[in-house]
Amino acid sequence: MEIPPQILKKILKPGTAFLFDQETFKGRKPHFFVVLNHNPQTDELLLMVNATTKVDNRRFEMELTGVPEETLVVVKAGECSFLIKESAFDCNFPTIRSVDDLVLKFQQKALKMVGEISEDLLSKLRFGVLQSPMVDDDTKKIIIK
Repeated sequence: MEIPPQILKKILKPGTAFLFDQETFKGRKPHFFVVLNHNPQTDELLLMVNATTKVDNRRFEMELTGVPEETLVVVKAGECSFLIKESAFDCNFPTIRSVDDLVLKFQQKALKMVGEISEDLLSKLRFGVLQSPMVDDDTKKIIIK
């Protein structure tokens, strides 16, 4: 979707999905990230969770760590327009990025807006983050209305 950088901030909505390379991830390949904020147009920081197709690996890690199962949200292929394989959002490791950082990535053609998720999925992702014992309270405040 071709969008001028100056209006990227204005069209951000809860549930907006992006594809970009998160520098701290191993392998450095792009991942899908979903914005969880209630007011992303006015917030300075965005709380996002990313999708992975390594669903079984995430389930195994969760069993080992004993985190609540609600913190892993599994999505079937086709449930999101941008996901072609079964994927999982691990809500125990959200990403925080500034809006300005995403605008810069967009200007550098290192970020694509790929669509939006349903309200139902958005609610599950927010609930997953809030249920996670691994996410600190200050981070959770970003998505508490």
